[in-house]
Amino acid sequence: MKYPLGRWHLIPYIDITMPEVMFSHCEVRSLGPYMIKIIVLIPLILSLLWFGYLQANKYSLEQGKQGFLYILVLSGVIALFYTVMIFLTH
Repeated sequence: MKYPLGRWHLIPYIDITMPEVMFSHCEVRSLGPYMIKIIVLIPLILSLLWFGYLQANKYSLEQGKQGFLYILVLSGVIALFYTVMIFLTH
């Protein structure tokens, strides 16, 4: 059997003028505890990787202090972003 639109007949019609119908099947859950785990794990993992790099290349912790500072600043920016997004979306 041939269809005049080919495979396009398989794509469902979505009415974007009625968002309450479009998203009625979506389950809304709080991501708070999940975000806290991410916020804690990111600097921990990055610091362990940086420490491993320093050890592998025979650098002292004093020489790698700037890298730890960068990791803390980057992690702080990520945590701030996630915090702002949680407040904006709830």
